[in-house]
Amino acid sequence: GDVYKRQTQYGAQIVPVGNHRIKIVEWMHSLIYLKDERICHKFQEIGLPKALLSLIKKYDMNSVLHLRVFNVFSEAIGIDDELWDETFTINCDLASFLIELDQTCPNNVYPSTQQTFNKAYASFIVKFANLLTDLAKKRDKTIG
Repeated sequence: GDVYKRQTQYGAQIVPVGNHRIKIVEWMHSLIYLKDERICHKFQEIGLPKALLSLIKKYDMNSVLHLRVFNVFSEAIGIDDELWDETFTINCDLASFLIELDQTCPNNVYPSTQQTFNKAYASFIVKFANLLTDLAKKRDKTIG
């Protein structure tokens, strides 16, 4: 486990996300294009949306991963189907997750310089919130 840890410029010891995890998230994204209800049920059964959100938290400075996860959610929510909406918003508690991320985002400190910085997911909190707001307006209902 510790063999793969790396020290970042902000002083944290991390295990890199790796290309395989990125490719798996991309593959999940491609499955959503099929718009198959059976796939959505399987995603819900295995807890995929929550697992993807946990990756954002675990790899808090990996904006490539964050973008891939956002694309999965954006595509799934954009299908305009109640099952996909519920799976990727309500069932994974997306709104609460975004609020929690927002509360942990600011006031991180570089150990060497004592400068503060935001986590890499800061912009994705806004992107997710905007996505939910736009879809709620489009569908005339509250999402998430």
